[in-house]
Amino acid sequence: MPVNSQDPHENIFSAEQEKIIKRSVHSFEKTLGITKETPDYLKRSFEGKLALLGHTKKPFAVSWKGFTASLLSAFSVGLLLSRLLMVPATVATRSVGEDSQAVQVSSAQEYVSFQVSNPRELAFNIIAIALDAELDVEVAYAGDKYGLYIKPFKPNVKKQDKLRSLLGISADSSGSVNVIIGSSKQ
Repeated sequence: MPVNSQDPHENIFSAEQEKIIKRSVHSFEKTLGITKETPDYLKRSFEGKLALLGHTKKPFAVSWKGFTASLLSAFSVGLLLSRLLMVPATVATRSVGEDSQAVQVSSAQEYVSFQVSNPRELAFNIIAIALDAELDVEVAYAGDKYGLYIKPFKPNVKKQDKLRSLLGISADSSGSVNVIIGSSKQ
């Protein structure tokens, strides 16, 4: 293995190479506006500024982990808010089968409204009577109002007479009844 036996203080360039290097440094300094009259401290400050320009600044980069976390948190907060703010809705369907009558499907709904001092008590009484008469009841509550959806009324059924008289509907009515019970302002 060859060993470099040159003295580090010796010039490693030939005389011609040194002339070329000095000429190129001189022309470079001339293009930058540096002359032999320029003070050394200005040269050093200029070299320091050049050295700072040589450092590459890190460009603004998106952190994918942070971006994903922020999207997920925004989505989950939006989902929670939508669940809290949306009013629940009920969808009911009817069908004609072997055990149901065609009268139930084709009959019109009746609407009954009450204004009483204690709507809760009346609502629970109607629900208890409807369940005793083997009717389905769906209940909704908003503010101080109760909404009851009672189905299926069949014409001239004795079990349902007590509820019919309480609601004030005729004995031959069939189908479903919507009942709204609100509190009276006394």
